[in-house]
Amino acid sequence: MDCHGRPLQTLQAWLEGKHCVVENNESVERPGRASHVSTASDLNVLPFGTLLCIPFLNDLYGEQIPFEVCDTGGAFMGVGLAKLDICTRDWKDMMAESINRSQRVVAYLKNMTATKPDSVV
Repeated sequence: MDCHGRPLQTLQAWLEGKHCVVENNESVERPGRASHVSTASDLNVLPFGTLLCIPFLNDLYGEQIPFEVCDTGGAFMGVGLAKLDICTRDWKDMMAESINRSQRVVAYLKNMTATKPDSVV
């Protein structure tokens, strides 16, 4: 669950056209693509609701993947733009070189009036 009590949405489920729900205290995947992939960050830099674009992953998977900041934790406090976690299905997916690496990230802050990138991580 994210900081708002919603199920975390994994990159792998999104790529497979699924979304995650919680049933009997367990995360279960169901048909129907989620609106975003969950990410966690330092909220002092990327607040809840920040939409992110990760060009490398878009190129790798051949589509625009919508990432949204919806979680945080002690590991993110004070790290600024140095750390961002992408929600993955399991440890193996998390450790994949395509995920566990330095990547350029474009952030779109919801309170911006323009749709141009606000900052680059």
